[in-house]
Amino acid sequence: MTIKFYPDKDGVPVKAESSVIEWVGKNLTMKEIKKKQKNKKTGQQRVVTKQVKSKSFFNLFASIDVSNSNSLEEDEEQSKLREELEQKYEVAGVIVD
Repeated sequence: MTIKFYPDKDGVPVKAESSVIEWVGKNLTMKEIKKKQKNKKTGQQRVVTKQVKSKSFFNLFASIDVSNSNSLEEDEEQSKLREELEQKYEVAGVIVD
């Protein structure tokens, strides 16, 4: 498991690349939610499975790229990604030290 940060000219991280974590039959960053749905007309039930992002230490190793965003036209999603990238950089710095 490795993660590499790429800073801009001011030293602020704008990109994080990491290796893919592969576990046999599991994804530690996703949670599987199963819901039962019932058809109103026929009464038949079916199970719908959905993948939802979960809180995990291994989310630290997800790749993020905010280098192609303009700071003037930054929307809410881009600002969340930038904030997440800065948090990852701080956590990685603590782990390395």
